[in-house]
Amino acid sequence: MTAFLFENRLFEIKQYKFGTPKMTSETCTADLLDRSISGFMRYFFVHINPILHRTEFEGRSYSDYEIIVCMALNSDGSMRPIDISRGLRLNKGSLTSVLRRLKELELIRRLDIPGDERSYRVALTAKGVQFVRHLEEQRLRMFRQLFDNMTSKDIGATARGFDLISSYLKAVEERDAALVSKTPA
Repeated sequence: MTAFLFENRLFEIKQYKFGTPKMTSETCTADLLDRSISGFMRYFFVHINPILHRTEFEGRSYSDYEIIVCMALNSDGSMRPIDISRGLRLNKGSLTSVLRRLKELELIRRLDIPGDERSYRVALTAKGVQFVRHLEEQRLRMFRQLFDNMTSKDIGATARGFDLISSYLKAVEERDAALVSKTPA
């Protein structure tokens, strides 16, 4: 057994069958998760973020938020700007600028809501769908290239880890949304 000290907490690493070091569940805390995520973020910003949030399409570079909004519209269909703002935690002024640029680029269109002159939804245009397909193909190609030397066993473990984190964070969002809806106005 090996132990290490991090932020005044002792963590134990025990050797298991096949010699792979694993943390015991008794030693895994939020502090360990913080350490692991913090270590990962350096690599995220250098290797993964450019794959997710940088692209050129039809001779133009796109910002993080332009890409994120188009991907959200692709996943969720047409949305009201307020729902995009809440879902992406993007302030109203920034979102308005992003939506204006995407509309000028003919990637999104405005859909009026009958009976409500002040409210509207936005949706991808055919060109917007083409942009998202470009993003998806680029991401797939670049992730394959980046992780080409990783074993399929490790890729599977990594994917399961991300799925677990995603499921947990989705549950947190749902819990928080339920709390907000129960709060008296």
